[in-house]
Amino acid sequence: MLLGALQLAFSLIVVVAMLVTNKVHFQADMLALLPTEDSASGAQWQQSEAAFFNQHQSKVVLSFTGEQHLKAHDQAHQDFTKKGWLSSEKVNPDINEIARFYSQYQGSLLSVANKQSLERGDNFDEQILSKLSESANPFVQASFELDPSLMIGNFIEQSLVNTNGISQQDGRLVKQTPQDEVAILIVDLPEQAKDIVNAQLFATELLNTLNTIQSTYQNSVIKYSGIVFHTSENAQQAAFEMSLFGSLSLIAMIILVWYFFQGIQALSAVLLTLTNAITYGLLALFIVFKEVHLISFVFGITLIGIAIDYCFHYLTDKIEQGDTSLHNNAVRNAILLGFASTAIGYAMFLFTPIGFFAQIATFIIFGLTGAIVAVFTLVPQLANKAINDSRLKTTGQKLASIMASNRKNMLMVVLLSLGLLLAKQVFTPLTFDDNIALLSASSDKLLANEQSHQQLLFGTNHHRLLIRANNNQAALELEEQLNQAIMSTESKAQVSAISNWVPSAKSQQENYQLLSNAENNQTFTQINTLLTQKITFPQFTLLTVEDALKSPIKSLVSPFYYRDSQAVTTLMQVSNIDKAKLAKLISPYANKVMLVDKAAQLSDLMTLARENLLLWLVIAIAIFTVVLWKKFTRRAAINAGAALLATIIISLLLSNVIQGPLNIFNALALVLILALAIDYLIFYQSRALHPMNVIAITLSALSSAFVFGLLVVSKTPAIFSFGLTVVIGLICIYFIAPLTIRGKYE
Repeated sequence: MLLGALQLAFSLIVVVAMLVTNKVHFQADMLALLPTEDSASGAQWQQSEAAFFNQHQSKVVLSFTGEQHLKAHDQAHQDFTKKGWLSSEKVNPDINEIARFYSQYQGSLLSVANKQSLERGDNFDEQILSKLSESANPFVQASFELDPSLMIGNFIEQSLVNTNGISQQDGRLVKQTPQDEVAILIVDLPEQAKDIVNAQLFATELLNTLNTIQSTYQNSVIKYSGIVFHTSENAQQAAFEMSLFGSLSLIAMIILVWYFFQGIQALSAVLLTLTNAITYGLLALFIVFKEVHLISFVFGITLIGIAIDYCFHYLTDKIEQGDTSLHNNAVRNAILLGFASTAIGYAMFLFTPIGFFAQIATFIIFGLTGAIVAVFTLVPQLANKAINDSRLKTTGQKLASIMASNRKNMLMVVLLSLGLLLAKQVFTPLTFDDNIALLSASSDKLLANEQSHQQLLFGTNHHRLLIRANNNQAALELEEQLNQAIMSTESKAQVSAISNWVPSAKSQQENYQLLSNAENNQTFTQINTLLTQKITFPQFTLLTVEDALKSPIKSLVSPFYYRDSQAVTTLMQVSNIDKAKLAKLISPYANKVMLVDKAAQLSDLMTLARENLLLWLVIAIAIFTVVLWKKFTRRAAINAGAALLATIIISLLLSNVIQGPLNIFNALALVLILALAIDYLIFYQSRALHPMNVIAITLSALSSAFVFGLLVVSKTPAIFSFGLTVVIGLICIYFIAPLTIRGKYE
């Protein structure tokens, strides 16, 4: 007992010390789950993608509509400026500032329409006069004195069209929709808002401010969206469910243990076993891995059910034997065999291509080691205390008698259920859907806001392309090639890219040559007679990305630009074009252009993980069957293998009937079911229908049902799926496991 207490205390102290001294780094970003590319180029793509993602992770989009939308916008702008949450750089700089900057590069910049007119040799007199007649045109007003040819004004107008109709009016970003005018405000939260805890604080402060503004300007409608709100809502929901489900399951477990064991000793044994198991698992994770992903704990909660199972079997056997010296070695051997089989099965996770599976395997294997240590060092002394075992024995005898006398009926029910579910597959085959949205518990309101803002800012069918090149000019030229290909395929498409604001050197030289030829051909002679300021083009000056990043258009360029030590990566945003068409257009540039769809990537990752899980289950069943064959008999191995297959098939098919398409979390539930099933089958082979064996397995099943069964009422689809399949699987294996043996215990 002393040795057991010392090892538990030491482990707890080390774990707490590592947490307090920040030696442990937790990772909650789902993007971190994506497999790391082995090739240097693959790693560079991931680095570039992460850089663009981080730029937008702390941004919040606010939209204002209604009669008082401008007042509400201005109040929000004032409030968030005081908090320091608005960027000092203008999202859309003033047109006059842009025109003054571009005037330095007169002759280098041409709109597509102007360039085509020059190539055709069109007369510019009517075009310029027509533009000049538009006295209210802001582009004419801003650029005429700087460039009487209006080439710069036309270029700016064309570039701003690709902002999906968003313009700047009186210092506000606004967009005119068919329904209403919308004012837009982009909030840039501090870096610490990315943290899970801080995200909730910032989201709460944002919402409180917006609610105050809404109550002041009641004739306005305010919508909000951003990663910080999703993080906050999901964290709050998770905390609520963990608190509720944890409390209820703990109360249920305490009542269960107290009812059957009628003493504090057994309850202490169970809690110490769980504590030791979790401590060992955490210690191993913290030592082996630099970063621990939180989803590993979600997968790792299967440890609870198995650890409790070991404890109940040891307790009931010790109570049955009474004297420690008469303790049945069969139980000890069965626990060790179950541990070995489960550990070998989980070790298979180390060979899958999904990186975080290694964390799951480490947590479970070392956690079970901790459970074994607790059961053999801490539990014996507690089990030797006086415990009233009459209720245990009576209940165990009744259950054993029911199972023995109803063997044929139970077998018929299992076979009938299996047959009906398999027959159903002929008409409605099993389907899977591993959408990343399964992990989200975000509110319908927030999801609707997100979709509304996506449409507002980017239009329909919005896609992102990453372009990687050795230098800026190569990237700009590739952008222009793609832009031309996209517009020739889909004329209504909109493209936002750096090349909209900074044409490539090649294009600028072509533009200047066209204008010089037109000037030499006296194309502007007649219009010059009507203008007080003559149309002339000074010496060629090249506009570069470096120039743009130090200019008033920096805010229009920098979000699309990333440079590392080896290459340049630019971002193109494309709207109003089908994804399949876009994918076909970029296929010739496979090594230079990547279509980014993070949701699809994560969903594909979950599908890969599910496929690996199902393959792992098959391998684990095969390994366990061989172990039983060597340890017991061939018949025992065949029966156990059949029981496992039947349990898995019924669990999956019945879950499919209840919830519809299955997902990775249904497959994950099978891992827990398999681990518990292995223990149940081993103990039935070792102790058959001994009353204390039956009651131990019953208590284990009930405890797992209490812990995981409550998950079926979770609002998070993934957790619901997990809980549903666990409950079905537990019921199945509880009644199927006794069918693998014959006769009563002697």
